[in-house]
Amino acid sequence: MSIVTFVGVLLGTLLISVAIIRGGSALIFLNMDAAFITIGGTIAATLIAYPFKDVRRVFHVALNAFKKDIYPPRLFITTILNLAQIYRRGGLKKLETEEESLNNRFFRTGVELVVDGFNQQDIHSILEKERLYFSLRHESGEMIIRTMAKLAPAFGMAGTLIGLIQMMAVLNDPQSIGRPLAQAMVSTFYGLLLANLVLLPIAAKLKTRTDNELVLMRVIMDGVSGIHRKENPVKLERHLNSILPPNQRT
Repeated sequence: MSIVTFVGVLLGTLLISVAIIRGGSALIFLNMDAAFITIGGTIAATLIAYPFKDVRRVFHVALNAFKKDIYPPRLFITTILNLAQIYRRGGLKKLETEEESLNNRFFRTGVELVVDGFNQQDIHSILEKERLYFSLRHESGEMIIRTMAKLAPAFGMAGTLIGLIQMMAVLNDPQSIGRPLAQAMVSTFYGLLLANLVLLPIAAKLKTRTDNELVLMRVIMDGVSGIHRKENPVKLERHLNSILPPNQRT
């Protein structure tokens, strides 16, 4: 897990927990009815809005928010320049021996295309399509999570209204008011917490991670093209560095 993400989750949970405990009994914030309405309603509405296969996949995509950050692009540039030197001096055979050592799947695919003799246009087309569909998949997952973040407070409010209606029905019996009143208050709390501490941060983290990976893919694509053209490594390094902000360059 990314250390920064872990610290954020821990800090948010800790601050809210301390505030709850200092205010009195924490048990009053545990309400199954409110949880069913808020969480269950959010999931149900999401299933109505999107195909099941997309909703199921979004949980897998969401896990990417908790993974370690990708390697900095400068490390890939160093590897690209090394491969460019190897290809210029030793040809395809030497390049093929280095192919298996590449851990990044997109990078390995690009080098495989060079080794397999694809021309420049085909290599660019194949890698560009893979980059495009990667972007679309992750944008779809982010959009679903943001939709859930909009739905959660709405269903929290629905739980509040249900609790208030139930409370109005038993106003003549003060001993029966407690349960619907607790549901009314806690439902809104659950909705806001789910949206703002869980869903929106995950969506933002996914967007940042996706943007970084797309930049890395662009570096790899241009690097593979440079390797294929047997471009001068110094010229190639300048070109690849121009894609990155100054603090990330080699």
